[in-house]
Amino acid sequence: MTPNLTANLVERLEAIRGACMDAGNESERNRMILGVCEELCREYAPAVAANLTKIVHHYITREKIEIDGLIAFLKVNREVDHLTVIREEADDFDGKFGTTTSPILTQYELPEEISLERFRTSGRYHPSPVSSVKMALDALEKYNVQYSSCTFIDVGSGLGRNLLLAAAYPFRKIVGIEHSAYLHETAGKNIGAYRSAALQCNVFDLQCIDALEYEFPAGDLVLYFWRPFTDEIAERFMDKLDRYAANASCRIILIFLGVVYPAVQTSRYFGIEDKFFTPDLFFSEEEYFTITIYSNQEQVRPGKL
Repeated sequence: MTPNLTANLVERLEAIRGACMDAGNESERNRMILGVCEELCREYAPAVAANLTKIVHHYITREKIEIDGLIAFLKVNREVDHLTVIREEADDFDGKFGTTTSPILTQYELPEEISLERFRTSGRYHPSPVSSVKMALDALEKYNVQYSSCTFIDVGSGLGRNLLLAAAYPFRKIVGIEHSAYLHETAGKNIGAYRSAALQCNVFDLQCIDALEYEFPAGDLVLYFWRPFTDEIAERFMDKLDRYAANASCRIILIFLGVVYPAVQTSRYFGIEDKFFTPDLFFSEEEYFTITIYSNQEQVRPGKL
């Protein structure tokens, strides 16, 4: 895993900020920023170095972002990440099960080539809080969901933690959709290493594909999302899911950790079942994660919020 690349870059950029601001022209400022990147990248895998250099070069030359803007951009998730590290240490999920699911990885930190488009439209890998996921899956019983008839699908499955948590429920099958080959391969290793007395499903299907290319299987579905992509991609994904739901007799449940995509809120085929707070802190000491659950079948809803 790549150790603290973003934090290291922020530290080095802050160290040259004064000199950069005093530089006589844009070309000199850009040279200083790229010099810091190149020096730092010597400590990392070649693919990671190439990703970071490409992205920083784009933002400072094409988007004309100054050093303060670049630092702010890199620091935007700092508080969230700090709370995540504290939570991960307390949960010790990986320590208990011999897995690797706790790291926080931005797209450019993955040891594989990524495009600017992928960086722009894809979310980071960020482990979902264990208790939040369990609360969401437990809540399905309130809506008479029959786990054994459902395929659980994690859209943007990353290192596979949610697949392992879902295995404690008697789902028919557990599917992970992930377009990063590195995360996909590591998730497979995590599944192989995982041992739990709570295991109720051991049928896993990991697919290393673009989510927009995924073909929904027959039968009832439970899909989980935590910002795997941008609103733009979500609109295309939901268009495909809406077309599937329009002709399907099966039940489809959507679980959202945190923000719900606008395309879901405006869907003709999905309505809200429930929304509740979890005990896990999100962005600050006063802001908690929410779980929002949608369903495609009006007749099974106890009432819209």
